[in-house]
Amino acid sequence: NVFILFANATTYEKADGTELVIDTLSGGTGYYISAGYLTEIRWSIDENGELKFKTLNGEQLTVNKGASYISYYKASNASKVTFI
Repeated sequence: NVFILFANATTYEKADGTELVIDTLSGGTGYYISAGYLTEIRWSIDENGELKFKTLNGEQLTVNKGASYISYYKASNASKVTFI
């Protein structure tokens, strides 16, 4: 199970380089990849701080058993993500 979650992000210039701050609380869109299938999703954080996933048609996403890996990616760069 792999989740690619798009989130708003801000880059701050600092004296020793840059710092990227990702907004992991506002939710957004993304992809769920599992068992050879890719599903476009919407994600959010509930009042208990738990991640919630829904399909684009609003149904609760069923996550397959096993380990899951989550990656946040800048929402402004979502169009640059491709799958081959």
